[in-house]
Amino acid sequence: MIGFSVDYPDSPKGATFFADMVADDPWDVGELAFSHYLIARDLGAPIIALPAFQLRFVPHYGLMVHRSAGVSAPRDLIGKRVGAPDWGFNPAVWLRGILSHQYDVPLETILWHESAHRPLFPKIDYPHSARFAFREVYPPEALRLSQKDAYGMPALLDRHEVDALLMAGFGKATENTHRLFDDPLEEARKYVSETGVMPINTVFVIKQETAERFPDLAPAVLQTLDQASLSYAKEIASGATENDTYVPVKFARELGMYPFKQGMPNNIKAVRMMIAYCYEQGLIRTLYDPSDIFLKTCL
Repeated sequence: MIGFSVDYPDSPKGATFFADMVADDPWDVGELAFSHYLIARDLGAPIIALPAFQLRFVPHYGLMVHRSAGVSAPRDLIGKRVGAPDWGFNPAVWLRGILSHQYDVPLETILWHESAHRPLFPKIDYPHSARFAFREVYPPEALRLSQKDAYGMPALLDRHEVDALLMAGFGKATENTHRLFDDPLEEARKYVSETGVMPINTVFVIKQETAERFPDLAPAVLQTLDQASLSYAKEIASGATENDTYVPVKFARELGMYPFKQGMPNNIKAVRMMIAYCYEQGLIRTLYDPSDIFLKTCL
């Protein structure tokens, strides 16, 4: 990194490295799912976000339904059992916001199921609003902590223990399950056209103590990420590497969003949207202004 030497761990501290960053602060700079950061900030974790967004994604790919559930459109989810590994799971937060605002699905009319094992938020006691009905479910023991296996939740959908599932995206259809949206990219195109937002997956954070001790570190992180993003875009354009950003390059380019830009001015709509979704869904108690939860010297 420009002006700093960097030590990278050989592997994350644990399989739950997002939760590790929130609970234990093991690294000076880290990457968090956006909902993890907002929840952590609201709970008083001593970290602050940088306007550096490594990954965006298309949530619409992640809404899976059971073929026998009678769900062929978003409003068919009313009264159904809908699962996610954790209520605060970043893709689930985005999808619930999309269901509520783009498809007029009242979230209070759904029976929400989450894994009793809390694979993404172990030992982090974040709010569950009494406005929503919750039920714990128990995925297969061998899969319950496996990110690769979506924490065992697809197995519950396949057995029709839930009617639908909010996943990270690109879930595989089976004999018993399929994506709700036949054309997820077209649904995402409508969402982006209506909102001006490409959903944010992850954000960089820094320990507040570290930011104060080394005031040049945060700008160096932003500059390095800018350079890396431009270099990556050139590699993709030349065919030297495959796109691995969860958003098809052609799709993002058609929407005028590629290459993705860092910094708050380029991402303010998406940031405000996610804050609003988390607040509406009872995950955070304060409707923050971005200037209150991002390092001010980098805005």
